[in-house]
Amino acid sequence: RDSVRKNIYIFSKPKANFTYSKNCLNAQTQFTDISTQDSSFAVDSIVFRQWKFDNQTISNLRHPNYVFSSVGAHTVQLIVRTLRGCADTIVKTIQVKAPPLVSFTKSASAGDPPLIVQFTSPSSVEVNQFNWNFGDAGISTLQNPTHTYSDTGNFVITLIGTDTSGCVNAATQTIFVKPTKIDIVVLSVSNSIDSENYLHVKADIQNRSTRIITSIDLYNRVNGESGIKETWQGVLPING
Repeated sequence: RDSVRKNIYIFSKPKANFTYSKNCLNAQTQFTDISTQDSSFAVDSIVFRQWKFDNQTISNLRHPNYVFSSVGAHTVQLIVRTLRGCADTIVKTIQVKAPPLVSFTKSASAGDPPLIVQFTSPSSVEVNQFNWNFGDAGISTLQNPTHTYSDTGNFVITLIGTDTSGCVNAATQTIFVKPTKIDIVVLSVSNSIDSENYLHVKADIQNRSTRIITSIDLYNRVNGESGIKETWQGVLPING
């Protein structure tokens, strides 16, 4: 009688596994395939991957990204198969988080330059990174910064908050820095001539500007004659 002898190779089964980062709502979640294959006895390698997100969306990439559109539990399945046809499957449940609550208040909504504004962020306790953009090229990473606006215009303030899981949210507000106004009002003018025929001019003025005045040129013309100029220097406060 005849007999046949054949060698049969038993290939090891791959071990499917993966990790992920930033499981945040409406954000790119990065999945990383860390599956392994033991090739100690025979050469074999993983050549096929299939991802399923919530049993619907399928990807064959090794390290895909996926965006979850709702918070709560989501299932992710990874199937791997080797060149020799051996396969393994792993399923994990991922808890997708809502973005952190990010908000802030400001000490002023409008004002004249230089406008010093205190910003305060009562954001949720899990927020541990603060990135401010004050709209005029100024930035800060403090939770409650102070910023000085030297230019005029409308500025959009943006606060981006990041929580301990890497989830991000933002809040914006607008501030208006008014153009500087110079307005000196002459309340009264009086002239007098002393015993030596010197003319004395007295003027009561008020600063209705948006800035402190430190120098004023005063001109007085009498009966069409050439004018008299007097320069005043000092500190004239707003409304002073």
